[in-house]
Amino acid sequence: MMLYESENCRLEVIGGTFYLQLNESVDAYEGVGDFQTGMSLDSLNDYDLQMVSLAILQYLEDGTSIE
Repeated sequence: MMLYESENCRLEVIGGTFYLQLNESVDAYEGVGDFQTGMSLDSLNDYDLQMVSLAILQYLEDGTSIE
């Protein structure tokens, strides 16, 4: 399920796992060390950061997408 998509990033849930793709080159997913090995969200603007956060919260709350 696509939760959020913009020119800079895409956030989706596949099989209950969050997948985040940044600038069509860096992939990370929940539960793997990618987030702990220095992956930077600096390439995202404030709006994308807010929307990714909102999308995750909304999905965790009621299983729906903000798209």
